[in-house]
Amino acid sequence: MIDGEESSQFLIDRSLMRPRSLLELIGHCRGFAVNLGHGKITKSDIYKGYVAFSNDLVTELGLEIRDVFPDAENVLYAFIAAPPNFDRQTLQSILIGGGMKEAQINDVIDLLFWFGFLGVIWANGEQRFIYSFNYNMALMRGTHEKLLKSGVSYVINPAFSPALGVEGTDHLHSLF
Repeated sequence: MIDGEESSQFLIDRSLMRPRSLLELIGHCRGFAVNLGHGKITKSDIYKGYVAFSNDLVTELGLEIRDVFPDAENVLYAFIAAPPNFDRQTLQSILIGGGMKEAQINDVIDLLFWFGFLGVIWANGEQRFIYSFNYNMALMRGTHEKLLKSGVSYVINPAFSPALGVEGTDHLHSLF
């Protein structure tokens, strides 16, 4: 059990629902276990692997964003120490603080949705990311528009949280 969650589900929930990412995350965890001489992957190895994987994800996503939207290359770093979820006004403040212009905000939000970095909190409290919509961006946008009218709450994908020091993940870095 990891933070009250079965360990396989903990890993899956932080893999962006991509098989390759899940294998990379498990590889990081296994690497720590092997390097530390553990006979099996421990809870500590999982935490350490998760932090390493998260750091890799932030770097890789920054490069992907740079390729499609050069002005937003470093936008992820605007989310350092952000709360795990927040309202529209806070999101706009974060993005503007990260160097985005007002006219770019909707495009950047779409980009963050597409890459699975940013999601929305559904009416029942469930976190939904692009993979929750089978990568159907029109459905994601439609849901977002509907939630905008009733007061949307955004959420940062937990895969990115340790690298950016999102509130509530500080304890992970103390494991090193």
